[in-house]
Amino acid sequence: MHTFEHLFATYVRNTEYADEIVYVGLMGCRTVFYFLTRDTVSGAEAVRLVQQTLRYIIDFTGEIPGSKRKECDNYLAHDLEGAKQIAREMQPVMAKWSDRLLNYPRVLRQGESHTADARPNCE
Repeated sequence: MHTFEHLFATYVRNTEYADEIVYVGLMGCRTVFYFLTRDTVSGAEAVRLVQQTLRYIIDFTGEIPGSKRKECDNYLAHDLEGAKQIAREMQPVMAKWSDRLLNYPRVLRQGESHTADARPNCE
């Protein structure tokens, strides 16, 4: 996952959305990562950017960006083929993804009852 995150971050930070990328980084568990954008990036644009990034990772050849000892505390954890495998596994899922799937139901607070208007309008 570490190499996947390096390649993902490199790609998105070098697109037309570079100034809109807030953060790309691994969570403490190092099994998933954050991808945060400003609200000026639409859901559809974010989904398309992830889809393009997966293609970039699958096609990537060469030296992994930021993978030298002086650049990365986890430089020994890099695995380009592993990153490509993750991207290949995610690609069919993301091919079917849309911005509609980015809307989550509102979490109920203690004491609230679930009503029809407790969910956001996902239309």
